[in-house]
Amino acid sequence: MIEYRREFKTADVEYVSNLCHDCGQCFDVCPYTPPNEFSVDIPKILSEIRTETYRKYATPRKMSLFSGSGIGFTLMLFGFSFLALFVIYLSSGNYLRIFMAISGPGSFYVILSNDILDVAGTLILFFVVLAWSISGKKFLKEVGGHSNIGLYDLIRAFFDSFGEKWFRGGGAGCNYPHRDERGSYKKMITHSLVLYGFLLDFLATTSAFVEQDFFHVLPPYPILSMPVISGITGGVMLIIGASLFLIFDYISSSEKDVSMTPIDRTFLVALLLTAFTGLLVLGFRNTSLMGTLLLIHLSMVSVLFISAPYGKFVHLVYRFISIGQYHLEKRLHGD
Repeated sequence: MIEYRREFKTADVEYVSNLCHDCGQCFDVCPYTPPNEFSVDIPKILSEIRTETYRKYATPRKMSLFSGSGIGFTLMLFGFSFLALFVIYLSSGNYLRIFMAISGPGSFYVILSNDILDVAGTLILFFVVLAWSISGKKFLKEVGGHSNIGLYDLIRAFFDSFGEKWFRGGGAGCNYPHRDERGSYKKMITHSLVLYGFLLDFLATTSAFVEQDFFHVLPPYPILSMPVISGITGGVMLIIGASLFLIFDYISSSEKDVSMTPIDRTFLVALLLTAFTGLLVLGFRNTSLMGTLLLIHLSMVSVLFISAPYGKFVHLVYRFISIGQYHLEKRLHGD
């Protein structure tokens, strides 16, 4: 990636930082890493620059406060989301039904109507896609990208991203969770659990939408159905993957190795709680706890997606663009 650029400005460093998968191998080959007097820690520097891009390209820019927030602000957003959903629930009357055991087709909609969930979900999704699109366009323009990133480059970026190619560290694996732990595939496996767990949960939501709106089969669905099987599998994978990342982070920081930024930890905790509360809703869907758990789960989903354009989640956009730009430059240089 560096060999295709002869001059490095701020935007070029931002491009490289988002192309970086933090495998840690540059730490081995750099002659100025600690305990050298210069103490140059390239992975740490690139991580800090990556985090700064979340603020710099945020859309709207004032919302960049999300990217600097930690657990406290996330809890405040959760509280606001829960309160809003609870007020909507109260406005429909029959206040005690949230404490009742409700079963049968459409039981979730006894707590919150399908129309409300559809409108809220559509608005949040539209907001996320719009914010990601504008931010991604600004980032692409700044890092030297031209409008000629072609379909070939995007296809290569797709397979690189979802094939976890760069987490292999060029074949030797990543130095993770310790700088001196070479040839480890722990990071790739853990990241795969989170990535594919999230995609399976997305599949669960999509298949539930198809079941309901096209085949007119209302939730909750049986255990041996696409929405439930993919939802359970994805939820368990997310919980395991997010937990492993947090454990590895604790090990690294406790031994004065490289640790995650607060925004990374906040994102992982939000993912973990979203998956966990989703499984709780499934497990207690025929009990008196279902209503309360549903409001908690939907609040966590709101937190995760409302903050998506301003935190760790948005690295998906910048990294995908950077990989596409890399393949463009590689193609233009005949490699």
